[in-house]
Order: sequence, then structure tokens, then C-alpha cells
Amino acid sequence: MQDKIRRSAELMEIALPDGAAEKMAAYWHAVLVANESLNLTRITDEDEACAAHFMDSLAPLQYGTDMIPKGASLIDVGTGAGFPGIPLALARPDLRVTLLDARQKRLAFIDETARALGIANARISHARAEDHRERYDVVCARAVAALSKLVGLTAPLIAPGGLAILWKGPSVEAELSESATKCTELECVLLEPVRYDLPCTDRKHRLVLVEKGKDTGQAVSKSANLAKTRDIPRKTKH
Repeated sequence: MQDKIRRSAELMEIALPDGAAEKMAAYWHAVLVANESLNLTRITDEDEACAAHFMDSLAPLQYGTDMIPKGASLIDVGTGAGFPGIPLALARPDLRVTLLDARQKRLAFIDETARALGIANARISHARAEDHRERYDVVCARAVAALSKLVGLTAPLIAPGGLAILWKGPSVEAELSESATKCTELECVLLEPVRYDLPCTDRKHRLVLVEKGKDTGQAVSKSANLAKTRDIPRKTKH
């Protein structure tokens, strides 16, 4: 598994620190072992897990520190089995990652496994989302839900000047109008979705970005910068 993770990250032009691929593979093994009792994921195939769990989690790192700044505080809302929080913590040791979920048993698994693997920059939280209000530079959510609902859930947690990153499919454009209205209510700016592909698959995805604050000029500037970055051709498997 570590070789697949390493090769896929190279295809996405993401540089992993030494030992990160090995720890991701070890984490995946722990997920599989615990899956029967905790129902962590429906995915058990290694290739699919590499793409759908690990590379999908790491997608924001294709854009360097434009999307996730160096040293940022980051919260993974509804982390489930620990995605994207654990892969991001391993790929970016500079981040301070909080994994938030309503299910205590899943959080206990994540905490125990993270400690065993020495993932020192990740911690769990079973608190209410409201208890994390305006505390994070980056708020992440891969949960399956309507975009406007995700905006309402994540936007209050963003610190002023921070960003929410919401993972969505290619049909997200149909949800943008309603979500933009929700952003306005919460004094946020909905940026243009960023397209990305997963290596060795035909999946098309979007990262929807929500910026906190009233400085819309800054938001437009960031969106334009990411738009330029996303058009760089990505390597494909030969």
C-alpha cells in the first residue's frame, strides 16, 4: 500500500515527507482491522482506498500553501474513519489537526491509532461544533451532504481570514446559487470551485472554497490564484 500511496502522490505532484506513506499504509491496515466492528468504510480494495481515501484527502496539497497555509490550525468536521484529517496530518507535519466527530468509538479508534503511529500533530474532539466557533484557519469536510448544509456547518468554525474546503462531486454547480446565499448570511465568500482529478481513475471532483470575512477583494484574489494553479496539466499513468 505504501508504494501505491507514494506513486499516486508523485502523480499528483505532492511531496510527502519521509515515512508518511508508510504511516498511511499502517493506518489503512488498522482501519481494515477495526472495520468489522466499527463500520468505518465500505471501501476495502487497496487501489480504491488509495485513490478515494488517501489521494482524495490530499487533493488540496496540489496547490501548495495557497489553500492550506504553513502552520495552519485545521479541523476535519465529521471525520468518520479519519479522512481527510489523518492523511493531511501525515503529509503536513506543520499543521495542527483536530478531528471532530459525533461517534465516540470512532474517535477512540483514531486517537489510539494516531498515538501508536506517532502522529503528534493530530488530536480528536467529541465536542459540539459550536464549541469550535471561529478557531481554525482551515475547516475541512468530506461529508456527504447538501452544499448549503455543509456551508452552514463549517463556516462558523472558520477564523477571520480563514477558509473552508468542502469536497464535492462534478454536479456541485447546481448547488452554488443557494450556497452563495447561505455564505452571504454568514458573512463569508463562496469562491469558484477548484477542479481536480484522482490519478489512475476517471473521477472528476471539485473543492468548494468558502472564505471567512468581509474582505471580498482578498477572496477574489485568492480564487484567481488557485484558478491559475489548477490549470497546470497533471501527470497521468502511462
